[in-house]
Amino acid sequence: MIETFEWLRGISARWDLANSGVWPLDYREYLAEPGVDLADAVSQTYGADRGSIALTSGAQEGNFLALWALRKKARRAVVFLPEYEPIYRLPSELGYETATASGDPLQRVEGGAVILLSNPNNPTGRYLDVRRLRELADEARRRGSYLVVDAIFADFVDDPRGLPEEAAVFNFSTDKFFTSSVRVGWSLGDREVVRAMAEAKDLFNPGPKELEARAGYGFLARRAEVKRRNAAWISENWAALRRAVRTPVEYREHMPVAFLRLGCDGEEAARRLLARGVASVPGRFFGVRDALRVGLARVRPEEFKEPLAALAEEVGRCA
Repeated sequence: MIETFEWLRGISARWDLANSGVWPLDYREYLAEPGVDLADAVSQTYGADRGSIALTSGAQEGNFLALWALRKKARRAVVFLPEYEPIYRLPSELGYETATASGDPLQRVEGGAVILLSNPNNPTGRYLDVRRLRELADEARRRGSYLVVDAIFADFVDDPRGLPEEAAVFNFSTDKFFTSSVRVGWSLGDREVVRAMAEAKDLFNPGPKELEARAGYGFLARRAEVKRRNAAWISENWAALRRAVRTPVEYREHMPVAFLRLGCDGEEAARRLLARGVASVPGRFFGVRDALRVGLARVRPEEFKEPLAALAEEVGRCA
């Protein structure tokens, strides 16, 4: 059972600070013409070779397919807390021996292992730029290991081009940055691994369907426009949050989530907020009990004041 999903499915609130995506886009406004080549759009957007691209149903499926493809090459996985629950739970479900760590991933590369992480990190926003990712992938290659990165939030904070294409796989999705009712994903990286992922995709869940490919192509074609829209909304809510709370906050500029470190149990705080109509996510689901993750992109800035007041009061209570 993924507790994060159980929590999100079981709550209902007036103000949604639990969701890590943006205010949804209407995919019908972005649909490209029939017959477009989504892989070509991905190649142009991220500067990746066509042979290094696999299309998926989203970043989470990409993570699954990458670990599935690597299961005969590595039997151990290293994950870094705090981390999104489906990421740190996935390796053990596929039979990997899993170790948890913190700090610099470059210092935790070991032979015959998979380094698995979200970048930017969900929930903290911790971010390794392309130079650091290349260093990490080089070290993994030297040690006979692999780097698997959930990059679903990368478009919020950077224009990720020049990613390493050896001993590494990066999994993207239209979800979060282009949140809509239609989702499609893509994976970039090591040719051998990506090819094995594409073959497994055909076995488990063939796709994408034409509608998904057209929506994905249209989203990427207007990526800069969407980024400006997201950044303006998120920046305003982030500035308001920083003015309102006096507690340590882990955050990366333009990320749609912030991680608040509390002086009390995060789940108890989340339940008290829920009673006031404000949804958030307890830090326990990311491996940290005294914390809350709050979303910054599903409540309009002009409507953010009231839920923020409740959040600030709860944070003050915990201090």
